[in-house]
Amino acid sequence: MNNSKTRQIIRFLGTGKDLTTSQIQTQFGISNVSSTMSRVRKIVEQYGNWRMVNTPLKNGNGQRYSFKRVILANPMVDVAQVQSALA
Repeated sequence: MNNSKTRQIIRFLGTGKDLTTSQIQTQFGISNVSSTMSRVRKIVEQYGNWRMVNTPLKNGNGQRYSFKRVILANPMVDVAQVQSALA
């Protein structure tokens, strides 16, 4: 598999949509989904501001993949000041 398929999946999931195992196979022509999504996870989570989430489908046939944004906390910031600023 070439990297353009990986980039296509990252771009698609980056729009806020999700993909199932079967959608990845049909839309992107990928047969080894777990290997591909492992590579996607490594790339996306590299900087710590995104997480890839996968949940099993209810019918037991595959996974649903999506991205979640991670908000990094600064331990040097006083939480009380932030809460009062947001109020």
